[in-house]
Amino acid sequence: MNKRIGLVLLAGAALLMSGCQKKLFHFVVPLNKVKTIAINNTGEFAGYEKITARDIRAALDVPEDGTITGVDLESVQIRVRLVEGNVATWVKLSGFVLDQGKPVQLFEDKSVPLSGVDTKYIGLNALIARGVEKLAGKINDHVKKVNDADIEIGLTGNSDPAGQLIKVEIDFKINATVKYDQCVEVFDFIGGEDCTE
Repeated sequence: MNKRIGLVLLAGAALLMSGCQKKLFHFVVPLNKVKTIAINNTGEFAGYEKITARDIRAALDVPEDGTITGVDLESVQIRVRLVEGNVATWVKLSGFVLDQGKPVQLFEDKSVPLSGVDTKYIGLNALIARGVEKLAGKINDHVKKVNDADIEIGLTGNSDPAGQLIKVEIDFKINATVKYDQCVEVFDFIGGEDCTE
């Protein structure tokens, strides 16, 4: 037992004597944001929500001394929840992000069944590249503190068949990853790139 304690103390002393230095490490953290758009309308509808820079930064877990290197938009998902009084059985949705006051399509004419069952998020596989690029750019600006203008997202649609009463809440979920670099003080023998700071 004493031999074991002695070995542990010896190893600990060797670690402490080896010294420390700052090394650059690359990290990836998730960024997930959900906004809910309530619809209570017969026939065609449009609904908007804003995502603020504060919303984005509050959802991040990046240290103050971390340097953001990029944002990747992984997916956009929707979930439709029924509200009492809904008549429609299907809804056809299109989603967009506003860029300089003009809508840029994210997805178009996605048909979603409206059932009383607790619904799961629906992935939107057929995203439109230009809309994805605009949304990712706006998130990137918020993360890097380049532009604090609100991100405006919206949904338009109609019941299918058209003209029925739609009473739903639509959760609009954005899944992204944020990459950042950080210089961390570590023992000399631990890998990592040399810091330039």
